[in-house]
Amino acid sequence: MSKVLEVCVDGLESAVAALNGGADRLELCSSLIEGGLTPTPGMLIQIQNINSRNVPVFCLLRCRPGDFIYAQEEVEVMKEDARILRRHGASGFVFGALSENGDVNMKICREIIKACHPLPVTFHRAFDFCRRPTIEVEVIIDLGFQRILTSGKQRTAQMGVKLIKKLIEQVGNRIVIMPGGGSRSRKTRGRIRGGDWSK
Repeated sequence: MSKVLEVCVDGLESAVAALNGGADRLELCSSLIEGGLTPTPGMLIQIQNINSRNVPVFCLLRCRPGDFIYAQEEVEVMKEDARILRRHGASGFVFGALSENGDVNMKICREIIKACHPLPVTFHRAFDFCRRPTIEVEVIIDLGFQRILTSGKQRTAQMGVKLIKKLIEQVGNRIVIMPGGGSRSRKTRGRIRGGDWSK
């Protein structure tokens, strides 16, 4: 297995630092101070212009701060954002949607995955708000996600290592469990995800 370094960035400065620092993949968002929101097409285009190594750039789909329980109107916004960002060179997308009971909202996820097709999708840290993580991980696999970003339902991935290890053992090679959250770099001014173990 090889370790892939992903860095979450929200602007040109942090993207340049991450690329120069050897990032293998970027997760692009806006407004990290609010937990990350959907980036603009203009930001994606400018980052692609400086991306001489052709590092994959995954775009976050999150139309507002707060919880991950979305109204249909909000889902339509994220679907349209996915179509636009896909046309402007996104390598994949990162999103997550939950139901009020804390389960993965399969209907909404299917809708957004369809809008992202054929690009790969990652289920983001909405997973850490699932009430039954070992059950919902199977739902996420069945939906067709390639990765799950999680801190193991704790504030940091280091604190959640017990659940993360359990999930990795449960899923085998069916999906990548990507530990993330709580690790920051002053150099990149972004968030580092250092645990994507790609098969």
